[in-house]
Amino acid sequence: MKTAVSNGVVLAAACAAVLATAAQAGAEVAAVPAFGGQYAYSYLGGTSGTPFATTWTVTPCGDGCVHIHTASGLTDTDAHLVAGRWVFQRYDNAGILCDNHKLMPATVEFRVDPATLRGELQPQGTPCGGASRLTTFTLAKIGPGA
Repeated sequence: MKTAVSNGVVLAAACAAVLATAAQAGAEVAAVPAFGGQYAYSYLGGTSGTPFATTWTVTPCGDGCVHIHTASGLTDTDAHLVAGRWVFQRYDNAGILCDNHKLMPATVEFRVDPATLRGELQPQGTPCGGASRLTTFTLAKIGPGA
């Protein structure tokens, strides 16, 4: 009888811990500003400052998940909420522009702050042979979702 009571207490404690973790994750999602609709994306890439612009369409895909599709066709993926930012990675076969003006294919991580609509993109690893450079971009809300 004592073992059954002890097991019940342990089970109740484990259930409470799981519920607390789920509530905390839900609170993070609820505290993040809404991120959905259409956005104008722009950045000055590479050392030459070559401008690039496209339109992002952002739609929800579950708790802590948004789907991002770009008009340029370069991105069609899910982003996940990590520490208050929407994060996703994509492989860019067309390449990133290195300081030596060569294009190198790379996996690039994007991070978006939904409160400021500012973001960062950074190649993963060292595709250009040196330190991986962080590039910033901006988003501007231009319309509702599709």
